[in-house]
Amino acid sequence: MLLAALNRACDPCSKLQIGPWYQQTILSRVWKVTAEAFTSQQFRYVMGRVTDEAIAAIEKDLVDKLLQTRNLDLQAILYDTTNFATFIDTLNNRNTLAQRGRAKKKRHDQRLIGLALVVAKSFNIPLFHQVYAGNITDTTQFGSVILELADRFRQLAKNCEQLTLVFDKGNNSENNFTSLELDLRERRAAGFRDSVATTHSQGPARSGRSDKRRHCHSEVCHQSRSLTQPDRACQRQDHTIP
Repeated sequence: MLLAALNRACDPCSKLQIGPWYQQTILSRVWKVTAEAFTSQQFRYVMGRVTDEAIAAIEKDLVDKLLQTRNLDLQAILYDTTNFATFIDTLNNRNTLAQRGRAKKKRHDQRLIGLALVVAKSFNIPLFHQVYAGNITDTTQFGSVILELADRFRQLAKNCEQLTLVFDKGNNSENNFTSLELDLRERRAAGFRDSVATTHSQGPARSGRSDKRRHCHSEVCHQSRSLTQPDRACQRQDHTIP
């Protein structure tokens, strides 16, 4: 496990190539383990013994360590999802994560696994992740992960008074907005902003204009422009976007 993490950080390669890579490093002289011990089958066996709860605990500890040792700019936290194709056989029913879905790399012939990530705007190492079945839509996945996101933002908010979650319009739904607003307010964790097209807007934004319009939903504002844009007034006269 440690070797796989070091390899991913220093010189990523396939599990088949980790043995030869290990043999060329100082680790082979320090650990005194033969390269033949690091086979892909052995990695799968070890990973199979690590529970989801253990992975979540490890991630939380790593984030705590990053907050203690790095001066991270956490004012803008970015959430996005992707999926990747696998070579898991169609008739393999033991794997429930790999499913047929909308392949973002157009590999519709293969089963997919989804991956959700949260990163800081100026720091590319994930601060939160979740793996999910490849046939789950972005909107559904976002709704299922809101509670966990709120808890992670509360952890991050210890180092940042004004923390904002940014996500794109693929995660939009009325239920998601309501749940997110309530959960973040309850935990006093963060505000949120998203990108909304004209067709998703309320009131004046449904004017048929071709450009995207910023609008206010409930008590939380969303925007379709970059956070670096100058301050603009919300369409609600009593609400200003910070």
